[in-house]
Amino acid sequence: MATDRVRRIVPILLGALLLLWPALLNGYPLVFADTGTYLSQAIDHSLGWDRPVFYSFFLLGACPGNA
Repeated sequence: MATDRVRRIVPILLGALLLLWPALLNGYPLVFADTGTYLSQAIDHSLGWDRPVFYSFFLLGACPGNA
């Protein structure tokens, strides 16, 4: 009975760990490498020459503390 439960739970936990390792590695949720730049543009209200501003505005509403 307990072994059936363990056989169901262990693959779920391993799958969750497999999906979470990028977030644990870089400290951000599952995002791309340039998401930090977009977040800093939104928080600092700065405009980078190589990034569109629309995505930064979108993230501004999603940033903690800006609700």
